[in-house]
Amino acid sequence: MPAVVSAPCDSADGMSIAIRVNTDAVKDGLATTSEHFMLGAIAGFLGGVCQTYVGQPFDTVKVRMQTSARLGSGFVKTGFLTFRNEGFRGLYNGTTPALLFGLLENTIAFGVNEELKRYLLARRREEGRKDLPVEQLAFCGAAGGFVHCMFSCPTEVVKCKLQVAGTPYRGPLDCARSILKTQGIGGLYVGFVPFVLREIPFYLIFFSSYEILCNKLQQRTSSSDGSGPRRREDLNGFEIVAAGGLAGMIGWSGVQPFDTAMVRMQTGLGAGGAAGTFPSTCAHIYQSQGWRGFFPGWIPAMLRAFPANAALFVGFEGSRRMLHRLT
Repeated sequence: MPAVVSAPCDSADGMSIAIRVNTDAVKDGLATTSEHFMLGAIAGFLGGVCQTYVGQPFDTVKVRMQTSARLGSGFVKTGFLTFRNEGFRGLYNGTTPALLFGLLENTIAFGVNEELKRYLLARRREEGRKDLPVEQLAFCGAAGGFVHCMFSCPTEVVKCKLQVAGTPYRGPLDCARSILKTQGIGGLYVGFVPFVLREIPFYLIFFSSYEILCNKLQQRTSSSDGSGPRRREDLNGFEIVAAGGLAGMIGWSGVQPFDTAMVRMQTGLGAGGAAGTFPSTCAHIYQSQGWRGFFPGWIPAMLRAFPANAALFVGFEGSRRMLHRLT
């Protein structure tokens, strides 16, 4: 029998009205919300592990191109010099904070995105409609991107400082201690404005592009007998790789200028690195290097975007399917 709580309430005309609340239904609703959020968060966490290890070498080269004193240092040359001087490990500088950043980022962003999607989809189904429109998918992605920024900016700062050539820090803990000692807690949030301006539009485009691509793939019949649209769980590994990789490239293509300003502010290197504020950093970059100054590292960013985000969604979708089977 469901547990029901009754409470008397007097109406405006003096009549007594009993309000009955099914507490079991409330508990089930809260438990379901928590369960859906945790499934999305855990799957995002596991997807972040895959993304970090696949994309880290490209990200290291990107950061070094963005912090180089000379504009025009090519991707191949920068990558070759890094490998020649520091070996394979040099391409994975900053992996520990990058891994922590990726785990925080994807756990929070995917958790928020999945929960908002579930909530909005439930409301639309109550109204007799099915899929979410693009603008609601974009809102869910942007919200996830904004929330994770509050927690993951410090790890991004440490990661970038460890990735630059000739970094003076022995590791992430040494870097974090030095920042706190010299700059206080604010030093871990340097470049926060361009970081937010990078993450919100990226996730807005990234998640909505992925959903659109997956929906298009789901429209393909699952067999030659002309059966109807497939479920998300029916997409194969190749289709997930294609949708995730393309969504990553589409998302990154529009946020490179914010990323460049953020990296220079966080490392203090490159044109505008010592300017202090986001507007002054952008002004200094433009005055000294023109529009090209906002796009060093674009090639490794694009080369990283496909495999890293393909790995992210393979890890995410595979983990989510496994977790759904277990629960």
